[in-house]
Amino acid sequence: MESVFTIPNGDKAPDSWRSTCQSYREFGEAESSGSLGAAMSLWRLFTPSERRRAARPAERGPLRDDGHADPSSLEFHDFNAPPSARLFNPSLADACYADVTAPSPYDFLWSAPGLPPIRLEDIASAILQKALAWDLLVCKELGHPFYHRIEQDIDAVVHRYRRLLLPVVDNRREVCRIYAFCQPLVTHGAYGRIQAL
Repeated sequence: MESVFTIPNGDKAPDSWRSTCQSYREFGEAESSGSLGAAMSLWRLFTPSERRRAARPAERGPLRDDGHADPSSLEFHDFNAPPSARLFNPSLADACYADVTAPSPYDFLWSAPGLPPIRLEDIASAILQKALAWDLLVCKELGHPFYHRIEQDIDAVVHRYRRLLLPVVDNRREVCRIYAFCQPLVTHGAYGRIQAL
């Protein structure tokens, strides 16, 4: 699944955002030993296993020698029972998060390390408002993690990164907060490559 947004930017090149949703297998191949893999492992540790969707045998895929489903056959929608916000609370030095309890996604509160929370509607960039509102609303409604490869071009500065969204629930088992973990890939500006990670 791919989302593409483009918004005019006066006499400059239009701002754009391309978000490509990737599979759990792709996530494992790219992130298993990195910080996003560690965040997913911590999230899964607190996921209530009895509430995970039981896959039908045809969906489950091959079994390993120990009788459990082969992890390579899993997808993010198999993890549709997010942990409680009381249990999963990673270091905020490592993550942004959104309070998604408001009915309108533009009223979601976005918090980044070292900055006060801001409503999505108050973010200066219209393209960031729209893209974040869309991605957070989909994650909230479906209630499972998402892993995206993102390319954004805002004011002629291109950022490429991978992002993991991890939802958590309140006492009513409704998604109340979504954590966002990012792994930068490269940044390009008007004068060429600025940063490569």
